Amino acid sequence: MMSDKVKLDLPAVTALKIFIFVGVGYAFYLLLPLFLILFLACLLAITLEPVTRWLERHGFKRGLAVIFISFVLLSLLTLFIVFVLPTLFHQLGSFVEDFPSYRDKLFSRFPEGTFFNRALRSTIALANAQSFGEWMTHLATVGQVTATVILKLLFLFVIAVYLLADGKSAYRWIRHFFPPATQNKMDSSADEMIDVVIAFTTGQGICSLLAIFYTFLILNIFSVPAALTLALLAGIFDILPVLGFILFSIPAILLALTVSEYTALMVFLFYLVYHGIEAYILVPKIYGNKLRLSSLTVLLTLTAAGLIAGVPGAIVALPLAAAFPIVEKIWLKDYLASQKDAPTVR
Repeated sequence: MMSDKVKLDLPAVTALKIFIFVGVGYAFYLLLPLFLILFLACLLAITLEPVTRWLERHGFKRGLAVIFISFVLLSLLTLFIVFVLPTLFHQLGSFVEDFPSYRDKLFSRFPEGTFFNRALRSTIALANAQSFGEWMTHLATVGQVTATVILKLLFLFVIAVYLLADGKSAYRWIRHFFPPATQNKMDSSADEMIDVVIAFTTGQGICSLLAIFYTFLILNIFSVPAALTLALLAGIFDILPVLGFILFSIPAILLALTVSEYTALMVFLFYLVYHGIEAYILVPKIYGNKLRLSSLTVLLTLTAAGLIAGVPGAIVALPLAAAFPIVEKIWLKDYLASQKDAPTVR
């Protein structure tokens, strides 16, 4: 009778390679937040490079130009912490305190037993006093989360300043490890990718700021609660094309419903108008032809990146997706040409 056992002969070298591969993958997973910060710092440094060059053309030495830009950025961050954060915390506290009233007003807008009434009751986590008390307890952790975010922003800022001051030297040092042909491809890729990154970061920054100011104005006109919080959410979610409009409009419309049905309708219409203006007028004008991505590509890229790393991942993924045609043109040109000319087998 023959044995059914299968003997697996795994060479020691192969086992070592698998172990190293798994170890590197796990280390990458653990260091993913750091890589995201480093990549965002690169985006910021590349975006500020034209400003640095402009200051150099007007008599500033590079070191002095970097110091000046750093001072301006730190001043903006300080103004945000001093003037915006206290108002934001006050609105969050008022929202949690008045939430039972908002909840009851929302329920009253839809008859008992209807689909929307059941959906609201199932999605609002603060439907009872116990969970409401838990939210009051969790509100105390907002300060800790904010402090962590500010520290990460400062770390990102320090890395960006270093790259702005000495990034070219670091690039030249890395470049010397590659053969001349690869160096030429690296230079060509860097020049074109810098244009894509600048177009993305400046364009998205302008769009997000416009979204914040526009929504804050509209929500204040119609006396919608937590207008500043909703406006900041609009600016953050505006980073996500296609999905962003839907995500940041839902909480605004729900809170507008606590005022009146007319207010909710007007907020929805004004949000819809802004989405149309941004999608069909602002984005083509601001981005130009530097960032050409289909809606399906954007949706799939954002979904994958958002699941892996949230909003920072989406910020990183979009310029990478937009830069792929550059990689295809410069690095895959010969391979694609050989595949195109290869004979087909019938």
